[in-house]
Amino acid sequence: MSLSHCGWSPWFGATLASPTDATQGQTCPCGTWVTQWRVWQAVGKVTLVGDKDPLNGIVAVCSNGAVLDVLPGLSGPGTAIGSPTGFQGVSGKFGRFLDSMYGLGGTGPTDYSFACQAGNRVLGFQVVTEAAAGAAVAKRVRVFCGSTTTCPGT
Repeated sequence: MSLSHCGWSPWFGATLASPTDATQGQTCPCGTWVTQWRVWQAVGKVTLVGDKDPLNGIVAVCSNGAVLDVLPGLSGPGTAIGSPTGFQGVSGKFGRFLDSMYGLGGTGPTDYSFACQAGNRVLGFQVVTEAAAGAAVAKRVRVFCGSTTTCPGT
Protein backbone atom coordinates (compact mmCIF):
# COMPACT_ATOMS: atom_id res chain seq x y z
CA MET A 1 0.00 0.00 0.00
CA SER A 2 1.45 3.36 -1.01
CA LEU A 3 -0.16 6.74 -0.29
CA SER A 4 0.80 10.42 -0.35
CA HIS A 5 -0.25 12.94 2.29
CA CYS A 6 0.32 16.05 4.44
CA GLY A 7 -0.61 15.85 8.14
CA TRP A 8 -1.10 12.49 9.87
CA SER A 9 -0.70 9.43 7.66
CA PRO A 10 -3.03 6.47 7.98
CA TRP A 11 -2.09 3.84 10.54
CA PHE A 12 0.08 0.97 9.26
CA GLY A 13 0.28 -2.37 11.03
CA ALA A 14 -1.95 -4.87 12.80
CA THR A 15 -5.56 -3.85 13.39
CA LEU A 16 -6.44 -6.60 15.88
CA ALA A 17 -7.24 -4.83 19.16
CA SER A 18 -5.93 -6.00 22.53
CA PRO A 19 -6.92 -4.86 26.05
CA THR A 20 -3.29 -3.87 26.66
CA ASP A 21 -3.04 -1.56 23.61
CA ALA A 22 -1.57 1.90 24.30
CA THR A 23 -0.95 4.84 21.95
CA GLN A 24 1.83 7.38 22.35
CA GLY A 25 3.43 9.92 20.04
CA GLN A 26 5.43 13.11 19.69
CA THR A 27 6.37 15.65 17.04
CA CYS A 28 9.54 17.67 16.55
CA PRO A 29 9.66 21.31 17.72
CA CYS A 30 8.52 23.96 15.22
CA GLY A 31 10.86 24.33 12.27
CA THR A 32 12.57 20.96 12.77
CA TRP A 33 12.12 17.49 11.27
CA VAL A 34 13.13 13.86 11.89
CA THR A 35 16.72 13.18 10.78
CA GLN A 36 17.32 9.82 12.48
CA TRP A 37 15.37 6.71 13.48
CA ARG A 38 16.59 4.20 16.04
CA VAL A 39 14.82 0.86 16.53
CA TRP A 40 15.10 -2.11 18.89
CA GLN A 41 13.80 -5.62 18.25
CA ALA A 42 12.10 -8.28 20.38
CA VAL A 43 14.67 -10.81 19.16
CA GLY A 44 13.43 -14.37 19.15
CA LYS A 45 9.75 -13.42 19.19
CA VAL A 46 7.93 -15.18 16.35
CA THR A 47 4.15 -15.26 15.81
CA LEU A 48 1.89 -17.51 13.79
CA VAL A 49 1.30 -14.79 11.18
CA GLY A 50 4.94 -14.60 10.12
CA ASP A 51 6.45 -11.93 12.36
CA LYS A 52 10.08 -12.40 13.25
CA ASP A 53 11.82 -10.11 15.72
CA PRO A 54 9.18 -7.29 15.85
CA LEU A 55 10.02 -3.81 17.10
CA ASN A 56 9.90 -3.10 20.84
CA GLY A 57 11.66 0.26 20.64
CA ILE A 58 11.28 3.22 18.25
CA VAL A 59 12.94 6.59 18.85
CA ALA A 60 13.41 9.52 16.44
CA VAL A 61 15.90 12.40 16.58
CA CYS A 62 14.93 15.84 15.25
CA SER A 63 17.16 18.18 13.23
CA ASN A 64 17.80 20.29 16.36
CA GLY A 65 18.85 17.22 18.40
CA ALA A 66 15.55 16.83 20.28
CA VAL A 67 14.72 13.17 20.91
CA LEU A 68 11.22 11.78 20.36
CA ASP A 69 11.46 9.07 23.00
CA VAL A 70 8.07 7.54 22.13
CA LEU A 71 8.93 3.86 22.66
CA PRO A 72 12.38 3.64 24.27
CA GLY A 73 14.42 0.51 23.59
CA LEU A 74 15.03 -1.87 26.47
CA SER A 75 18.82 -2.13 26.21
CA GLY A 76 21.79 -1.33 24.03
CA PRO A 77 22.12 1.23 21.26
CA GLY A 78 19.56 -0.28 18.86
CA THR A 79 19.95 0.06 15.10
CA ALA A 80 19.85 3.47 13.40
CA ILE A 81 19.33 5.09 10.02
CA GLY A 82 19.85 8.79 9.39
CA SER A 83 19.26 11.46 6.77
CA PRO A 84 20.35 15.07 7.49
CA THR A 85 17.75 16.36 5.01
CA GLY A 86 14.98 14.31 6.65
CA PHE A 87 12.63 11.54 5.59
CA GLN A 88 9.86 11.98 3.03
CA GLY A 89 7.78 9.04 4.26
CA VAL A 90 7.88 5.68 6.00
CA SER A 91 8.06 2.05 4.90
CA GLY A 92 8.48 -1.36 6.45
CA LYS A 93 6.84 -4.70 7.20
CA PHE A 94 4.22 -5.95 9.65
CA GLY A 95 2.21 -9.01 10.64
CA ARG A 96 0.72 -9.44 14.11
CA PHE A 97 3.21 -6.76 15.23
CA LEU A 98 5.19 -3.97 13.53
CA ASP A 99 8.32 -5.74 12.35
CA SER A 100 10.44 -3.10 10.63
CA MET A 101 10.82 0.53 9.57
CA TYR A 102 13.11 1.70 6.76
CA GLY A 103 14.57 -1.81 6.45
CA LEU A 104 15.58 -1.87 10.13
CA GLY A 105 14.23 -4.65 12.33
CA GLY A 106 12.67 -8.02 11.70
CA THR A 107 10.54 -9.49 8.94
CA GLY A 108 6.80 -9.74 8.41
CA PRO A 109 4.41 -10.84 5.67
CA THR A 110 2.92 -7.44 4.75
CA ASP A 111 4.73 -4.41 3.27
CA TYR A 112 3.66 -0.83 3.97
CA SER A 113 4.80 2.39 2.34
CA PHE A 114 3.76 6.01 2.69
CA ALA A 115 5.05 9.19 1.01
CA CYS A 116 4.60 12.72 2.33
CA GLN A 117 3.38 15.33 -0.16
CA ALA A 118 6.14 16.78 -2.32
CA GLY A 119 8.29 19.22 -0.34
CA ASN A 120 7.20 17.85 3.07
CA ARG A 121 9.13 15.78 5.60
CA VAL A 122 8.33 13.53 8.53
CA LEU A 123 7.95 15.76 11.62
CA GLY A 124 6.86 13.15 14.17
CA PHE A 125 5.15 9.83 14.75
CA GLN A 126 2.71 7.85 16.85
CA VAL A 127 2.83 4.17 17.73
CA VAL A 128 0.32 1.70 19.15
CA THR A 129 1.88 -0.90 21.43
CA GLU A 130 0.72 -4.11 23.06
CA ALA A 131 2.14 -5.67 26.20
CA ALA A 132 3.73 -8.94 25.07
CA ALA A 133 6.48 -11.08 26.55
CA GLY A 134 7.00 -8.64 29.43
CA ALA A 135 7.51 -5.57 27.25
CA ALA A 136 5.66 -3.17 24.98
CA VAL A 137 5.83 -4.37 21.38
CA ALA A 138 4.90 -2.05 18.49
CA LYS A 139 1.73 -2.96 16.57
CA ARG A 140 0.98 0.06 14.40
CA VAL A 141 2.70 3.29 13.34
CA ARG A 142 1.78 6.53 11.61
CA VAL A 143 3.85 9.61 10.78
CA PHE A 144 3.11 13.33 10.69
CA CYS A 145 4.22 15.08 7.48
CA GLY A 146 4.62 18.82 6.99
CA SER A 147 6.87 21.58 5.75
CA THR A 148 9.76 22.97 7.78
CA THR A 149 7.47 25.82 8.87
CA THR A 150 4.73 23.48 10.15
CA CYS A 151 4.19 23.52 13.92
CA PRO A 152 2.24 20.30 14.58
CA GLY A 153 0.57 19.16 17.76
CA THR A 154 0.28 15.48 18.64
